Amino acid sequence: MKNISLLIDGDYPDGNKKNARIKAYHNGLVNFGWNCKIILISPTRFQREEKTKLDDVIYLTGDFRYRNNRIARYYQLIHGIFNSLVYITKLKKGEYVYFYNPTFFSSIYALILARIRGVKIVVDQTEIYSLNRYRFLNKIAEYISARMANIILAISINIDQHFKNLGAKQIFRFPIMVDVERFNIDVKPNKQLIGYIGSFGPKDGIDFMLRGFKQAQIKIPNLKLRLIGYNLEFIDLKKVIAEYDLENSVELTGKVEYEDIPRLLMECDTLIMNRTSSRYASFGYPIKLGEYFACKRPVLMSSGVGFSKDYEHLNEAIKYKIDDLKSFSEAILWRFNNNEKSTAIADNGYNYSCQNFDSFNQVKKLTTILENL
Repeated sequence: MKNISLLIDGDYPDGNKKNARIKAYHNGLVNFGWNCKIILISPTRFQREEKTKLDDVIYLTGDFRYRNNRIARYYQLIHGIFNSLVYITKLKKGEYVYFYNPTFFSSIYALILARIRGVKIVVDQTEIYSLNRYRFLNKIAEYISARMANIILAISINIDQHFKNLGAKQIFRFPIMVDVERFNIDVKPNKQLIGYIGSFGPKDGIDFMLRGFKQAQIKIPNLKLRLIGYNLEFIDLKKVIAEYDLENSVELTGKVEYEDIPRLLMECDTLIMNRTSSRYASFGYPIKLGEYFACKRPVLMSSGVGFSKDYEHLNEAIKYKIDDLKSFSEAILWRFNNNEKSTAIADNGYNYSCQNFDSFNQVKKLTTILENL
């Protein structure tokens, strides 16, 4: 039996940062006969304050609460990083370690030690943090990852090219992974209920969606919007909703359980995949998109320079010009004025998800790659 450790920041199995992807890797690898452990370095803002008892999860620190005090948080990070180094020293040469977006504030030090000790390194890149915060430090971390990893899994074409430019030798495209069967539930959609799920960060354009929704509501008064997720960064969201006079039209679920996501999405008859035109947003590939498709619901999609290039307007999605309120509101109106065509688009999106994002097939591909390292 081959051993692999998934070394990540500690919001697993709760939170909304990376869980669907990590769960797909873990469950798939275990099903293919691997001994797979999830190693949590330190808590994030999404972490629950109590330990979740799972046999395959190892907590490197006993602290499960994110520390808001700056000094306490620095200690928390250093404690987790030190223990990750101790963990790496216990691995045998030839074992595998998976790193999720390693940075200077998480696992890059363990990655360097793993390379020194001859451990096989897999780096999974779903974002380019050097385009967002701490750009200089994150750029160095990306360079180290590119040079020291045995393989890099790139979630998008743009990330693939970014790491090729940094000198990475072996890069494999690993798109979003979806357990399609998880969404195979019998839920009747609510008419004219539009859904969105996310962490409500700057790249998501929540204010834009609210304004576009307000415009569309002039023509479709009964239109409703459900915002699913943890309102962490958009602290004045309720205030903004009140300013737009949308209190009776917008539902805020707050943070939800992983098991509740399929039902909450399936209850919607339309879903929104919005991104702003920021360069940071253009490098990612949202997991939620695959989940939307798996729901077999029409998807309204912003037409940016990243993931949306993979989809044809009125084939797999109903696309609108990025950051264009008029185009967005018109896309909403088109969807509800063309129910039959929208159903066909939803079917095409579902088929695309089954063919390209199925987690079983993706993990099977990964095991073949690892066994040939």
